[in-house]
Amino acid sequence: MVVGNGNSYNMTASDWKDKKLVWEGTLVRMEKSTPLRQEMIQNSQNKFTATYFISDYAGKCKPIVNEICDRI
Repeated sequence: MVVGNGNSYNMTASDWKDKKLVWEGTLVRMEKSTPLRQEMIQNSQNKFTATYFISDYAGKCKPIVNEICDRI
């Protein structure tokens, strides 16, 4: 569990598969729990893309944050 700014995250991942690592769990914000998913994709040896998804009111996953991480 990671806690910051009053929010908490509880997520687990199995292992890398086809250069993708998928984390799934929950985000607790203002005492409300929301399903959360993060997909990390290895674009190259020195670059990763991380995208976070939450469910909308219809239960469909929508991307909310997209980050690019470069090794320096």
